[in-house]
Amino acid sequence: MDVLAKGSVEGSAISVGIECKRYTKKLGIGKVGEFAGKLDDIGAQSGILYALSGLSPGAQARADGAGPIRIEIRDLTADLADWSDDLHELVGRDCENENCFAGTVIWREWPQESGELLRAGSCDSCGTWAVHCGECGEDTAFIWRTQQCDGCERVYEQLWDRKDSDVDDVRVVSLSEA
Repeated sequence: MDVLAKGSVEGSAISVGIECKRYTKKLGIGKVGEFAGKLDDIGAQSGILYALSGLSPGAQARADGAGPIRIEIRDLTADLADWSDDLHELVGRDCENENCFAGTVIWREWPQESGELLRAGSCDSCGTWAVHCGECGEDTAFIWRTQQCDGCERVYEQLWDRKDSDVDDVRVVSLSEA
């Protein structure tokens, strides 16, 4: 169970189990049955099951037939773009990797030859590196070691140590060097 919420409503104890399934295939009857079994084992009255890759035709029918336990299945395939930005703000996430929903960039300052202090760092969840552009204010994820800002034409470069195990420096480079 990913989350178990317990509380009371008008003096009656309630518990709701929540699971999130991030599979490459649609969520099937078996996974819904497993979820119903877990809810029963922990004594939850209801549950919410999130499916990132959609649902098989029988999954909703299995949830509807779960007996006294109420199961709500939420198919996130269509809704992901609508709620992901709100979710990122809600959890305080600032990672620029669109697949990272809870990461926070650990920012560091990198002195430049020009005297500018460049802010760059890596996500504490997925490890993606990002740079904060001093020119336009945009945060940009490093896809390559040399990366153009998402908001302007400024180009940034990561310099790695000899073993490629950590970033030694991040610097501004001109377009002709990229």
